[in-house]
Amino acid sequence: MIKYVKGDLFESGLRNLAQGCNTRGVMGAGISRTFRERYPVMYQAYRALCQAHEFKLGDSMPWLDVNTNTVIFNLATQNLGENANPDAIDLAIHNMVSQAKMIHVTEIGMPWIGCGIGGLKFGELQEILADFHSSAVDLIVYEYNA
Repeated sequence: MIKYVKGDLFESGLRNLAQGCNTRGVMGAGISRTFRERYPVMYQAYRALCQAHEFKLGDSMPWLDVNTNTVIFNLATQNLGENANPDAIDLAIHNMVSQAKMIHVTEIGMPWIGCGIGGLKFGELQEILADFHSSAVDLIVYEYNA
């Protein structure tokens, strides 16, 4: 199931979250900066993976916060800047859903992946997500309500 809601992803109460990331190890702006600030150990693991050139477009990097039992899925959706790649987003979400099923995650909250700094239009994201309506993992897509 795909559900679109307005609100603050971090105030949603969801334990499992996803975000679109670049492959360069930078979480310097947008919602990624908030993820970096809230989960600094996750950021260091992501950065190390990028520096080792092991985080490629379409990858999904799950990370478990053992203190809160929160799983963060970092999705490699772009290289850097306004170039979110729809094919990479689709592949990364497929990879995330497969990983989620393996670890018994049934619901993931995410922002409008690729639509901020990545430059993707929301309608393009909706087209990508249409493939996941019958997925075993529910995706709750948050539009930030400032």
